[in-house]
Amino acid sequence: MISYQTIVLQTWKTDVKEKNVIMNEFKLHLMINVRKLLKLKIINNYIIC
Repeated sequence: MISYQTIVLQTWKTDVKEKNVIMNEFKLHLMINVRKLLKLKIINNYIIC
């Protein structure tokens, strides 16, 4: 018989894992966007200068 606590713990663990994955994806997207923006900025500065 699986206890209620075990189930709660399991769901909590998977939930945390999923949240971490989502956060990592989000951070990755942020990093990529920041790099793109920086490149654009550098290019614009280069063109302006």
